[in-house]
Amino acid sequence: MFLSSTSRHLLGLAVALAISSWADAATRQPVVVVTATRHAQTIDDSLAGVSVITREDIDRAATRDLVDLLRLQTGIDIVRSGGLGQQTSLFMRGSNSNHVLVLIDGVRIASANTGGYAWENLPLGQIERIEIVRGPRAAQWGSDAIGGVIQIFTRRGEGLDVTTLVGSHRTAGAEAGWGHRQPGHGYGLRVGYLDSEGFNAQNPNGFGFDPDDDGSLLRNLSGWGEWSLGEQRASASLLATDNVIEFDQGVSSVRHHTANLGLDGELSPQWSHELRLAHARESLETPAFFNAFETRRAQADWVHRVQRERQQWQFGLAWMHENGELLDTFSGSSTYDQTRSNRAAFVHWSVDRGAHQWELSARLDDNSAYGSELTSQAAWGWQLTDHWRLSANVGEGFRAPNFNELYAPGFGGYYAGNAFLNAETAESAELALQWRPDTSQRAELRVYRNDIDNLIAYAGGATFQAINIQRARIEGLEIHYGQTLGEWTVDANATWQDPRDLDSDLRLLRRPGRKASLQLGRPIGDRWDFGLEALGFSARRDFVGDLGGYGLINLNAQFAMTRNWVLEARLNNALNREYVEVDGFNTDDANGWLLLRWNPAE
Repeated sequence: MFLSSTSRHLLGLAVALAISSWADAATRQPVVVVTATRHAQTIDDSLAGVSVITREDIDRAATRDLVDLLRLQTGIDIVRSGGLGQQTSLFMRGSNSNHVLVLIDGVRIASANTGGYAWENLPLGQIERIEIVRGPRAAQWGSDAIGGVIQIFTRRGEGLDVTTLVGSHRTAGAEAGWGHRQPGHGYGLRVGYLDSEGFNAQNPNGFGFDPDDDGSLLRNLSGWGEWSLGEQRASASLLATDNVIEFDQGVSSVRHHTANLGLDGELSPQWSHELRLAHARESLETPAFFNAFETRRAQADWVHRVQRERQQWQFGLAWMHENGELLDTFSGSSTYDQTRSNRAAFVHWSVDRGAHQWELSARLDDNSAYGSELTSQAAWGWQLTDHWRLSANVGEGFRAPNFNELYAPGFGGYYAGNAFLNAETAESAELALQWRPDTSQRAELRVYRNDIDNLIAYAGGATFQAINIQRARIEGLEIHYGQTLGEWTVDANATWQDPRDLDSDLRLLRRPGRKASLQLGRPIGDRWDFGLEALGFSARRDFVGDLGGYGLINLNAQFAMTRNWVLEARLNNALNREYVEVDGFNTDDANGWLLLRWNPAE
């Protein structure tokens, strides 16, 4: 069954609220985003499917588990193999987990070896906002943006704040941040620590079951600075994490850092630019398997924007150099140690002409390992009335083969890489209808199709070498509705999708055909703020067959104890439902968080 009766009733409430119209709604400020087109625009102006998780949303949710926030988003599916800190996969619009481009302050952070990003290592206390763009964006960002782009912006606050927190499974931690701003410059520093004993990641159905708790130790540090240089602004930022994750067969040590330098500003009244130099490094060592992965990446982007009347030209250059290494820690030798470089040029044009809005983008990537890829994007919006807009998007995407797929020797010669692989490619089309009757509410319906070719599979010959062979087609429909109803805020979404392997006609693994979520929030008086989340997921296909659908209810609350002290609480899986995300791995029972936050500026 798709949902329990309780969850069906709650989602029915969302529909009832969505079709009602309440008076005296509060005015909301438009949210500005930059990821969809590389320049600032409001969500209402964006022709792409965009959503934003703000710092206010993070505080209100009262959690330090990023999964609690991401799985509420339209078109996103989260699968985790156990509890906090365990391996986490994210699927956007039914595409593969390595089909989402992940950026931190504009810096690529996915592993060049595996091609994926370890979401379990991202510290939620370091995040100011998350922008989510659904649909291919290769014409703006290059490789990996087949399902979409997620960009994380780190915190750059002002003043001092301290947070202490405890959670289920003997989880405890602390965070502190300090920032200073004055005309011409600013700087800041933030540190975080979280230790959890966790619960047993696997059950007896798992391939490596061991009846012990699998905990995590998560440490992080960030810093930032900004300086005015005449008409220009220089900036620098750093985010470093050092995590130790237990699993049923051993322990993994994961270190990651991103650092970047930027220079931006006006070159003339109509011409501005942004130059960014960045470096990222990841180290993943698992002694039980006698291996260690190392990724090092340097990148440079230079973007220019020219604004004339109601149109904008944007063009730029991008360069990236990657090194990936797989070490055999038993022998101390490299299984492979490879490098590659990528050069790209891109252009974007947008214009408003009365009721019509147009966008065109193109990008050429030239990679030393797999050749060249030319991608394009086009979008059109038509303001039918003051409240209704119709829009269409067509675009291309691609994913570069990772170093494992290109160079890994496999296991005894089986499942080896293939240095002659081509990039995976995608063609996507989307049609959207948006309704915005006033500043207090918005609704949208999006229908899309994404055809992905040259998918890499370990199916070559008798040794199952990596080859380009598979094809997939993903068709879907997304509905989103948000409104401020007096003291209440309502946010509801539903997704129907059919991610299918065209060769086998089977649905792609671990992606539900249907998903829905509802968020309700309401302040009571000047001190209390309450929230409720209801989520429902249909059955998903796994290696052993279909896993049953399930529904969850989560609760959160904030209490302003004084002007400077805020107490936050969260209860996940409030009805204590049993459910399965991955066969052989456990999920959590009813569990919670308690956070105490101090900020002398509040």
